[in-house]
Amino acid sequence: MVDYEVTVYTANRTAATTFNNVFIKLVGTSGESERKWLFNLKGASAFVRGAVASFTVSSPTSLGKLVLVELDKQPLLLFPEDSWFPAKVEVKSPDGDIYNFPVYRWISDSKVHRFREGTALKGFEDSHHLGRYSREQELKQRQKDYCRAKMVDYEVTVYTANRTAATTFNNVFLKLVGTNGESERKRLLSLRGPSAFVRGAVASFTVSSPTFLGKLVLVELDKQPLLLFPEDSWFPAKVEVKSPDGDIYNFPVYRWISDSKVHRFREGTGPSNSPLKGFEDSHHLGRYSREQELKQRQKDYCWDVYVEGIPHCIKTDGPSSLPPEVASFTVSYPTSLGKLVLVELDKKPLFLFPEDSWFPAKVEVKSPDGEIYNFPVYRWISDSKVHRFREGTALKGFEDSHQLGRYSREQELKQRQKDYCWDVYVEGIPHCIKADGPLSLPAEVRFSFTKQTEFLFTKITGLAELKLKGLVDNKTNWTNIDDIDRVFCCKQTDISGTDNLHKVNPTKLCNIFLCDYKRMGGGKANTLNDEKQYLMAPLVLLHKTPDDKLMPIAIQLKQKPAEDNPIFLPSDSEHDWLMAKIFVRSADFSEHQLNVHLLRTHLLAEVFAVSLLRNVPMVHPLHKLLIPHTRYTLQINFLARNTLISEEGVFTKFSASGGEGMITILRRSLSSVTYSSLCVPEDIAERAVKDVPNFYYRDDALRLWDTINSNLPVTDKMVFPDGCCSLAEEIKKGNIFLCDYKQMDGVKTNTINDEKQYLMAPLVLLHKTPDDKLMPIAIQLKQKPAEDNPIFLPSDSEHDWLMAKIFVRSADFNEHQLNVHLLRTHLLAEVFAVSLLRNVPMVHPLHKLLIPHTRYTLQINFLARNRLISEEGVFTKFSASGGEGMITILRRSLSSVTYSSLCVPEDIAERGVKDVPNFYYRDDALRLWDTINRFVRGILTYYYKTDAEVQQDSELQKWILDIFEHGFLSQPRSGIPQKLTTVDELIKFVTMVIFTGSAQHAAVNSGQFDFGSWMPNTPISLQLPPPTKKGEATEETMLKTLPDVNTTVQGMATMWLLSQQSSDFAPLGQYSEDHFSEETPRQMIANFQKELAALSAAIKERNKTLEVPYTFLDPEEVENSVAI
Repeated sequence: MVDYEVTVYTANRTAATTFNNVFIKLVGTSGESERKWLFNLKGASAFVRGAVASFTVSSPTSLGKLVLVELDKQPLLLFPEDSWFPAKVEVKSPDGDIYNFPVYRWISDSKVHRFREGTALKGFEDSHHLGRYSREQELKQRQKDYCRAKMVDYEVTVYTANRTAATTFNNVFLKLVGTNGESERKRLLSLRGPSAFVRGAVASFTVSSPTFLGKLVLVELDKQPLLLFPEDSWFPAKVEVKSPDGDIYNFPVYRWISDSKVHRFREGTGPSNSPLKGFEDSHHLGRYSREQELKQRQKDYCWDVYVEGIPHCIKTDGPSSLPPEVASFTVSYPTSLGKLVLVELDKKPLFLFPEDSWFPAKVEVKSPDGEIYNFPVYRWISDSKVHRFREGTALKGFEDSHQLGRYSREQELKQRQKDYCWDVYVEGIPHCIKADGPLSLPAEVRFSFTKQTEFLFTKITGLAELKLKGLVDNKTNWTNIDDIDRVFCCKQTDISGTDNLHKVNPTKLCNIFLCDYKRMGGGKANTLNDEKQYLMAPLVLLHKTPDDKLMPIAIQLKQKPAEDNPIFLPSDSEHDWLMAKIFVRSADFSEHQLNVHLLRTHLLAEVFAVSLLRNVPMVHPLHKLLIPHTRYTLQINFLARNTLISEEGVFTKFSASGGEGMITILRRSLSSVTYSSLCVPEDIAERAVKDVPNFYYRDDALRLWDTINSNLPVTDKMVFPDGCCSLAEEIKKGNIFLCDYKQMDGVKTNTINDEKQYLMAPLVLLHKTPDDKLMPIAIQLKQKPAEDNPIFLPSDSEHDWLMAKIFVRSADFNEHQLNVHLLRTHLLAEVFAVSLLRNVPMVHPLHKLLIPHTRYTLQINFLARNRLISEEGVFTKFSASGGEGMITILRRSLSSVTYSSLCVPEDIAERGVKDVPNFYYRDDALRLWDTINRFVRGILTYYYKTDAEVQQDSELQKWILDIFEHGFLSQPRSGIPQKLTTVDELIKFVTMVIFTGSAQHAAVNSGQFDFGSWMPNTPISLQLPPPTKKGEATEETMLKTLPDVNTTVQGMATMWLLSQQSSDFAPLGQYSEDHFSEETPRQMIANFQKELAALSAAIKERNKTLEVPYTFLDPEEVENSVAI
């Protein structure tokens, strides 16, 4: 038999898919094949939108030169006749000739359709009889099709929002309204059936009209219940319509539709393709729908006066009177079930809907007594088994008293320990999860479809540009330094391609600060338990001491000086001074909660939201801009008024300023609010003073002196040739720093393109200059002093000094990637995650707190091992330390990891960099650490009231022991605890875990391409040994030393990939899954988010003054987990 390879391309356009059986016949100059059913292992997916499917068509003899193909499709019992849009058919003959048959036509019936081979032919050149016949038939059909008026087709795409309970199974109807008329109301039907409007679905339809509708103005949507699917709630995101002219119209919806009424939604733009303001709205139906929208809004969102003299709020009887969030069901039982402990969920396939995968977020149950129970799920359910989910109140193991609760807890951990198994990737480095590939990972920890698609796209496009330039396989040396600039010219950032070592700005500090609590003065204090309470309006003077501590030096508890209003001083008696500070802290509590927190965020945000909702229609540009920033504001403020500051509220009843005094403070605070004070980041964030533990100075200075004397024999004359400074004096002042890359010493280097590579272990001496710059002043490229190991200085020739810095940057690249990045963030984050998943059940407070910080970590680490550090990985093949050297560095690095080095405040102090000017990583990292620590402390002290509770929590102890054994290989010198004995120990460790996977990873990962896209800044490898004498380096030797072209571009493409942010990026503190049910931890999360937002604003304000902004620890740019 003669075999022809046939490839069918289905177009990548809306609704191009067919699930019918497809048949083909090949026709050539010497004969034709049998009509063949096109079937392969892809089954029904062979002809979906964008598919490329291959088949073999056999013929007993050669068909000669192919002339045409015949295509037809036949419906099935379960798949009635549909429309298919093939792009082309490609056929490869046994002789290797390629024939292309363009189609680009809808096939909507069961007839045979003929398509000619793609070579252009004029009529008189068409010699084959079947060719001429198909040509005639094509024109006959065309003349029928184009002699009569046709319906005008509009392509409609409906997007259902990707949010909880957004799905509808009701029938959905749509009408298009334009300036020239309107379509019929049409039921939206597709082959997807009920799944067309499930959460996150994008479904396409055709709506026809006998005439052109002109410019589209609005769409009308309604839905009607079915017998099996009663009325539900649907949350469409938007409707997109493509007109016959190719114009695209967008109709934003973003509303719950919970009834059977007709709802109108405006087209999203006005003149110049901008959102439509009221005076621009000329269409009568447009104006009418605008008026109706605002009428309804003003019914839904009414102003209320909670207390005279403070901002008005929304009028509501409770959260349930606000717009609905979810649909409800009723489950009945003959008797009360008591306190709910768990729910059991299972799903069963239907005849037309075989078993699928479902990801429920949570189940909420309201009992007959009005109690609300939350059951977090956040798990894939892919089978028909019964799955148990605990009530959301966090429970430690020893608190779990219900037999079914304990049983479900045990079963959950048993299954987890099967799903998440430890594996030893290489002896001597942290253990990892056992997996055969990304798809063998449990579904909960895999990439989302968005993340996976974007990750692969970024990877492909990064190398595609380099392949098009012919660089990927180019193994030659660089011949011109300027050529390096053009490697990734299409992929640049604001910082990339520059050397920013010396681009710093000084910071000015004031030494005297005043805290004035004058708003508290004269306010009526509360009465608690029949006792009058007291609230002062103190003045506090603070001093920044020479040892960099911010210390209170004077406290006056009332505003006006008087004999009965003494000024308290640190030199007073212990109890006098302590009592004065207690009154200050009490005033600070009321100032913070009422002015800074309640008034300046909650109440003003509500005013902005209600005014927007009452006065600005959805189609207006201001509404589109601001509506996302009103989410949940009205409900949280209602709850705050109801549970905190109402007559029976916690703040009213139990704070010194509760009641009348609270209203007085709020009124005074409002009268002091100015527009400028709302536009400037809070002063307290900018004046934060770092904890300066100066008792480390002497130890660090002595160790540094000893190190310099033994391995880096520099003299004053070498580093300060002008005699301006003395090395000894500068060391005493804390102005000398040493970078020691000793972990690179003696490492076996790689062979790339058959050439041995070189990696040094340099020592670099840096000096903090009088103008607050940190400048390298001496470089020794090997650890031990020797004649062939010169100390390079800035006073040497340009190329000598530049060559020395290139060897340092190459060592730094390997140190950074293997120790700082891979080991200290990726590998440790995986250890923390696997131990959590193996040992801590979902209902445990630690699981609820940490699970968002494990997102995607296991899959990204599997990919890193598989594609970067495996035998064929990029790092193994193209870095100087790839292969055996890489493992040596990882083992040495792990042996040097200490618990204190993972905790930022201690790490900064131990490395003596607390006073380095313009060190923005330190500044931002310390503030982030403190913010995370406060959040963790709040959550954990809510659940662990005593140290004894920590000690008796067996699940917690198994978690920490697993980390010690599998992450730090049971090395006591690491300082990692083997067990936790106090609440404070637990808080510190959990803070470190969250910081490592979020902020620390962002700091060491996000800027890789920014600083590494100009290759000499971070050479992945070097091809020549270091110079042994001064005066021999030239531009030519430098170019020969730098890595080959293909080595360069492989490294740069990898850094580009690892620096790209996914569109489903989850910023620090933003938790899409509600694991906590109790109000207190939920409020703590809200407060955490506000603190992060304030820090983000402060960093942005600071960055405005910087030549090179430091953005990598802006909370908005920090991901919750190691996800890239």
